[in-house]
Amino acid sequence: MQKKYLTSELVRRENRLSFFNYIGILPNPDEILNKTGNSIENYRKLKYDPHVWSCIQSRKSGLQNLEYSLLIDEVNPALAKLIEQFISEINLSSLISDIAESVLYGWQPFEFIWNETNFGTRFLLPTKIQAKPQEWFCYDTKGRLCLKGKHAEPMPVSSSSSQLQATKQVMPIHTAKHCWRDAIGQ
Repeated sequence: MQKKYLTSELVRRENRLSFFNYIGILPNPDEILNKTGNSIENYRKLKYDPHVWSCIQSRKSGLQNLEYSLLIDEVNPALAKLIEQFISEINLSSLISDIAESVLYGWQPFEFIWNETNFGTRFLLPTKIQAKPQEWFCYDTKGRLCLKGKHAEPMPVSSSSSQLQATKQVMPIHTAKHCWRDAIGQ
């Protein structure tokens, strides 16, 4: 038996022949949506139920009311001040609420908006962290996050030739099971 067969993974997603390999995107790993033929919009509609909405708000309020602090030890005082300014300018309450959406939908894409700041020296810092709708994204068969759009095929977010660089995107994932690990290439 050849060593390469023992030391490499042979059974992989891309070795399976499927419609999704042909069109170049991965199917949504959500079993409920796949079985019912629905989209993530159906989960959004569930939030209109008063009891569900109340439970979601209770969870988000609990997260937002947790105590947190930033410990800046042995850091240049100018850098510490810059970090403190950055934290004070980000709407943490809104950010925590948006991150909590990953629990509801399985994942939540974010885009960082960077701006130059001048604290004696120039730094490029994120000044906005915006949640983006899951419907705008998919994964290609290589496990890369892609932006759906006017393009003929999905545009990889992490592609170096893409306008959307990896430093612009972050995506919290809730309960990363095998299907999600496959999707994100882990």
